Amino acid sequence: PVAFNKHYGKLNQGTSIFQKEAIQRFRKDLNEVMITEENNLPVTVNRKEDKIEISPEQKQRYAQIEKQYEKEKAKEKGKKKKAIEEGDDEEGRSGSSAASARRNSAHYRNLHDDDIKTNAKLQHALTILDSHWNKKNSSGAPRKISFHYTNDIARQGMLEALKSKGISEDQIVTIKSGMSDSAKKKAIAKYQSDPSTRIIFLSPAGQTGINLQRGDVQISLDRPSTASLQDQGEARQVRNGRQNFANENWIHYIDTDTPYDQLKYSLVKKKGLIGG
Repeated sequence: PVAFNKHYGKLNQGTSIFQKEAIQRFRKDLNEVMITEENNLPVTVNRKEDKIEISPEQKQRYAQIEKQYEKEKAKEKGKKKKAIEEGDDEEGRSGSSAASARRNSAHYRNLHDDDIKTNAKLQHALTILDSHWNKKNSSGAPRKISFHYTNDIARQGMLEALKSKGISEDQIVTIKSGMSDSAKKKAIAKYQSDPSTRIIFLSPAGQTGINLQRGDVQISLDRPSTASLQDQGEARQVRNGRQNFANENWIHYIDTDTPYDQLKYSLVKKKGLIGG
C-alpha cells in the first residue's frame, strides 16, 4: 500500500487511495506484464514442432550406446537374480538401474554435443536462428530469441554454434538455477532493455516466475520433464496485452526421430492430458 500510494497518490482526490482513477492507472501498468481478462491485445503464437533425422555419426553412436546398455542390463539382471537366490530380496527386487541412467546420459550427450558438423540439432537450431536473425518484430525492433534447455550440455553446445556464426558473448545472457537474485535481475534487465542483447538462455529452474515481454522467438533444444514446465517456458514471453511490445511470437521445438527423444515427447504429451 505504501508503494502504491507513493506511485499513484497524485491521482487520489479523496480519502482512499483505491479510487477508480488510481485503480485504472494501476491496471493499465499491470497489463504490460500480466494476462488479464479485460485485455484486448492477444498475442499471435506461431508454434512449430520439428522432428529431425540425426546425422550418420550420431546414428552410429546411438547404436553403440544401445549395445552397451543391453550388456549392462543383462549383467544387472544376473546380479539381481543372484541376490534373490541368496535371500537378499531388497537388492534383488530393486527397481533402480544404473545402466538405464548411464544410457540416458549418453544419449543426451550424443544429441547435444558441441560438434556442429555432426550435431543435427545444432544445425537445425542455426537454421531456425537464421530465419529470424535479420528480421524485425511487429514493433520494428530486431527479434529477440530465447533458447530453452534442460541440461547445460545443450547450452554449451549451442554457445559454440553461436560463436561459429560470429555472435559475441556480449549479445547473450543466461538465466539458470543457482544464480543470485541480483545477477538474475541484471541479466533480465540487459535482455529487456539492451537492443544489442538478442539472445537469452533459460533453464527450467532459471525461468520460473520471470517475465520476458521483449522476447519474440523461443527455440527449445530439448523437452522438459513435464507439460507444466513446458507451458511455463512458453509463458515467459507469450503474454497478452503487451502494450509497447510486439504481439507476435514464434515457438520452435526440436525433437529427433530417435526413440530416446520420442519417448520424452510422448511423456510430456501424456502428462499434459492429465494435468502433469
